[in-house]
Amino acid sequence: MPPTTCSDAVALYGRDYCLLVVSENCEGQIDSVDRRINSCGAGRCDSLRVEFGMDLTLSSHSPCDQSNGRFDGKFRVRELITAYAGPLSKHRGVHRGRFTWHTKTGSTIRGDITGLTNVGTARRPASNCGEHCDNPGTMEGQLQGRLHHAHTPTLDNAEVVGTYRFRFDPTRSELTTIRGVIEGMVLIPCVGESRRRRHIDLASLPEGRGPNPWRLDDDVVIRVTDHAGAAHTHTEIQADDGFVGLRLTAKTTVVLPGPCSRVAVRVVTMVSPVQLEAYAGTQFVGSDTSGFTPDELVIEGGGIDRLTLRVPPREALCLALSFELE
Repeated sequence: MPPTTCSDAVALYGRDYCLLVVSENCEGQIDSVDRRINSCGAGRCDSLRVEFGMDLTLSSHSPCDQSNGRFDGKFRVRELITAYAGPLSKHRGVHRGRFTWHTKTGSTIRGDITGLTNVGTARRPASNCGEHCDNPGTMEGQLQGRLHHAHTPTLDNAEVVGTYRFRFDPTRSELTTIRGVIEGMVLIPCVGESRRRRHIDLASLPEGRGPNPWRLDDDVVIRVTDHAGAAHTHTEIQADDGFVGLRLTAKTTVVLPGPCSRVAVRVVTMVSPVQLEAYAGTQFVGSDTSGFTPDELVIEGGGIDRLTLRVPPREALCLALSFELE
């Protein structure tokens, strides 16, 4: 999950949103898929790493849920990775994963979860519940995603944020029952805002080849070329190391539908950093360079209408593209 930036906080304060409260009860199963011990060497800092799969059924908690059960459905996390502060799963851990939330109305929410495992936060002075700071069998954290294919147009591309708390049997190392809650909110831009702010989730597109240039949503054009500017025969949505996105070439150009004040590109790189450049016509506006994990590159400035991504070919994927029209 990309960290909240200062500009995101400013937008939250200044933009016009409708806020919808979502409250869900969760029940399902969690299963370990793979595990190993990582170590700094000579037995120092041994850390158990476990990959889980989790499937939950969600049902509305009516005392708080304002959506009338619209977000009931299935919540699935694949490649849910937990790193423990020791060689056993009873130790405290940090977990991260990508979720897909299919609602009963046919909408899909995709995003990230991140949090802590085996930790107790319902303790003094925050709570009188008497929970211990070490609490095996718990997972709690934050989720953040975007809503797609909503039957209500104003909900499409809305941001979904929430907090979760799950409980499971810590003595079971394989398939076990997990129960919990998700408490969240949907940030719905007002009509003018939803037209101005756009998000294209390339990770949700089916894998395969497409035309070059490639026109997305009728008004965004992507063109992939080599270092010399010669066009490739096709664009391609590919899976690599657990991620799905547009395969970047030596030079990938994105033509936006109009002047923008802010652009954000989410990428993952396998070897070399991705360089993002923004232009207003022929004028250079700014650049940003990725790290070596899934990263969001952000450029702000006036009149941005074209982006260029540079990377050694076949070494990076573009997962998502967001922009704000002026």
